[in-house]
Amino acid sequence: MLLYAADRIGYVFVFSMSKFDLDQNSPRAEMFWRAHASKITSLQIVDSDQVVLTSSTDHTVRLWSAYGECIGTFGQPEIWNIHVSSSWMHPTDPYEVLIDPLSMPNHGTLNGKPRQPKPITRDKTEPDRGELKKTKN
Repeated sequence: MLLYAADRIGYVFVFSMSKFDLDQNSPRAEMFWRAHASKITSLQIVDSDQVVLTSSTDHTVRLWSAYGECIGTFGQPEIWNIHVSSSWMHPTDPYEVLIDPLSMPNHGTLNGKPRQPKPITRDKTEPDRGELKKTKN
């Protein structure tokens, strides 16, 4: 039995529930892929065709094989057929996903490092003490 889950930065994770150990702190994904450049709003598994349908706040709806191969984005100019793998977008992934910084291999999210926001600080030097100044035109 497989469990598919999605997150707020566009990743789909697949967990094998047969390998799940209750003593583990958290299960490890068997596989994962970046499906969208932003939050996934819906994830639907179609068992009969072995595909995964995703939608996102990036205003796209995509179809994937059960193994993360991109079949296509609804509304794209190229025609694809779910039963003809040569028509799929795979091995190419959607362009906006490929160029998104969170998709880069050295990004901490992919290496299991938690994302820590950097604190916002104002420069409190003696001359301006962080105060707003009028600029001369």
